[in-house]
Amino acid sequence: FFRDSEIAVIPNPVEKDPEIIEKDYITIDILYVGALSGHKGTDILIRAFRELGDDNMRLHIVGRGLDEDKLKALSGDDERIIFHGFLEGEELSGMYAKANVTVVPSICYENSPMVLYESFAHSTPVIGSNLGGIPELITEGYNGFLFEPGNKDELKSILKRLVEDPSILKELEKNAYESAKKYTLKEHIDKLERIYNNLSEEYHG
Repeated sequence: FFRDSEIAVIPNPVEKDPEIIEKDYITIDILYVGALSGHKGTDILIRAFRELGDDNMRLHIVGRGLDEDKLKALSGDDERIIFHGFLEGEELSGMYAKANVTVVPSICYENSPMVLYESFAHSTPVIGSNLGGIPELITEGYNGFLFEPGNKDELKSILKRLVEDPSILKELEKNAYESAKKYTLKEHIDKLERIYNNLSEEYHG
């Protein structure tokens, strides 16, 4: 309907920490935040994680949903997988701050997931499905990695690389924090004001 219209894409705003968060790598903490339902690909993440037998890694799953019992059954007796339920505020912020990497394994088209913005704001890189709006925010090897949606083996390979060589994470963390600077509330408001001003000038022009 609007083929000849000018389009402006404005990312979601997020407040970042005033300084980059220092992480430790004694245990590699992998974080998932979102609904526990099939279209989110959480089962793919659990399967990929379980095939990695390293004891120095943990998978933290934050959220709730219709598939929660199925996902817990899929996790079996793997004590490295921890379900935290629904978290918000300081509790959720603490999970992002602790995490070494966040995974967004969606198999559905996501528009502009807040999880990515929130993760970057806590100096945490993201591994995400190369689908929808996710690759618009993740730059391969800069602030995270992309994998083919639903490809368990490709996700497992990325996780294995990071667990075996945590030094890779240090640069990713710095770049994730730098990425968050583009999505502050001030930047968001400035972009909106520029758009409104341009529209006003065109209308009154």
